[in-house]
Amino acid sequence: MFANALFAFLEDRGWLAKMPCEGVFKTPYLNEAVGYPVAAVGFYTQLRYGFTLPFPLNLILLPLTIVQWLIEYQIVMGSGAPIGAVG
Repeated sequence: MFANALFAFLEDRGWLAKMPCEGVFKTPYLNEAVGYPVAAVGFYTQLRYGFTLPFPLNLILLPLTIVQWLIEYQIVMGSGAPIGAVG
């Protein structure tokens, strides 16, 4: 998704047409060649921070974290219907 958005951005700005080999950017292999390193950097970053948000982001995204806690609580606690009850 990142590579597709990147190439769409470059094409909208007209920068892709100025590249020396424009046809190469239409191949799916280049999308993967861009996407895999970005995914690897993202996974490394998650490992580095211990799958938690770093300082400024944890405050900015606190409302979304609270919504995530509520969703997890609803999933764990279930609907409240007794086991075996038919709906």
